[in-house]
Amino acid sequence: MTSQRNHSLDILRILACLQVILCHTAGSPIIANFVSPGTSDYALCLGLTAVTRWDIGIFVMLTGFFMVDPQKDLSIKKLLSKYVVRIIGALVFWSLFYALTLRKSIYPFGSQEGHFWYLGMVIGVYLSLPILRLIAQNKDILRYFIYAWMAFIVYDYLGNFIALPFSITTNIFVNFVGYALLGYYIRTIFYNADNAANTRRASHIIYLLGVLGFIATVALTIISQDDESIFMGYTAPNVIVQAAALLVFGIRHPIHLGRRLGRWTEECSLCTFGIYLIHIWILIQIFNRIHRFIPQPLPLVAICLVVAFGASFAVSYLLRKIPFFRKYII
Repeated sequence: MTSQRNHSLDILRILACLQVILCHTAGSPIIANFVSPGTSDYALCLGLTAVTRWDIGIFVMLTGFFMVDPQKDLSIKKLLSKYVVRIIGALVFWSLFYALTLRKSIYPFGSQEGHFWYLGMVIGVYLSLPILRLIAQNKDILRYFIYAWMAFIVYDYLGNFIALPFSITTNIFVNFVGYALLGYYIRTIFYNADNAANTRRASHIIYLLGVLGFIATVALTIISQDDESIFMGYTAPNVIVQAAALLVFGIRHPIHLGRRLGRWTEECSLCTFGIYLIHIWILIQIFNRIHRFIPQPLPLVAICLVVAFGASFAVSYLLRKIPFFRKYII
């Protein structure tokens, strides 16, 4: 089975996980005020943060790629008991872990760590899946939703530059739910596509938009000198096209690894959720201990990235060996 699996999708998930850690690693000197706006070090950290913004989009699109499929055996009972309960269990356990080990205030869900916003978003996407799967059954409605979602995303994005009477995406089209449907929509177009000429032309257009979106994200973020730049928003059009281009590339250029390498790639892919949960705690431990010895941002970021990813993978891998943790916590 390993030889038939498209490992490019596993690799995409691993790369997205690495990008999450890079984002938080490169952002640490900015948050800690170790670099000042207007300096080359600040621009470097800001640029490294900007290159990562497609990561969450890839995660959500891969969820849609596999789970929106109407043919998939996914009852509401299974959805709630297998997927939603797991996310809630992870949220409760890991937020308590962070609160207790970092000596923070304990809230109903433990500690209000910034990266836990992702868990709430995933719960929302999962709860929307029964409706998304109904939409996916009709290609015309699916296409309509994708086009409408993109149009309203652009509309709301313009609100950052001009006054608009109201926001549409927050009232009608939920931002990240659109990502999930986009993942499935890309699958319907490019996965086992019949019309090779049309799909090749479409993929080239998407690649071009992705490259332009990447350049715009990095350049405009550095120019803005703002670590909360609107150009880095996860649902900014320039970010969406990057994630879409990467998923299309992964589908159109499948990678079939050998048995041993493929097995480890799959294992690492399965560990990415656990890596996401624990990496901030490990990053805090590393950063607090070495930043005074390595004042230069680039080597500091590189070391923190490698160590945080390796240590997080080891923790996630070991915890997945315990059935209870694998099922409910990680």
